[in-house]
Amino acid sequence: MTDTAKKFMSQLTDDNGKSAALAEIKLMLSRVQAETEIFHLALDKEHSDRWDEENSDAFQEAMGQDIVNHYHTGHSLGVIVFNDDDQPILLMHYSKATGWEGINIDKRLRPQIDIQTLSPPLDD
Repeated sequence: MTDTAKKFMSQLTDDNGKSAALAEIKLMLSRVQAETEIFHLALDKEHSDRWDEENSDAFQEAMGQDIVNHYHTGHSLGVIVFNDDDQPILLMHYSKATGWEGINIDKRLRPQIDIQTLSPPLDD
């Protein structure tokens, strides 16, 4: 695991039965951080709010597909999506061996994540 991934994981605690979710985040983050090409995307307020609505699976799936369609080059890459509060909400990874994979970051875990480690995008 990279030093960045280790620093990220050291900010998380395993309480309230979150160990499985944390393990998945740790695995996906190590894949994303291993890539030389990493994209950081930030959602606006409207899309951030829709992302977190109950029963937003269809919206999240459509947003993920839009990201795939926009960034897919056939080369390995990582994608970190941030909400309007600069909290990471989605990690995605593409490799020729596994294809596209992604994991949502539960709202309850977001405040525990050191967002500076993941470098949210700067406003233009």
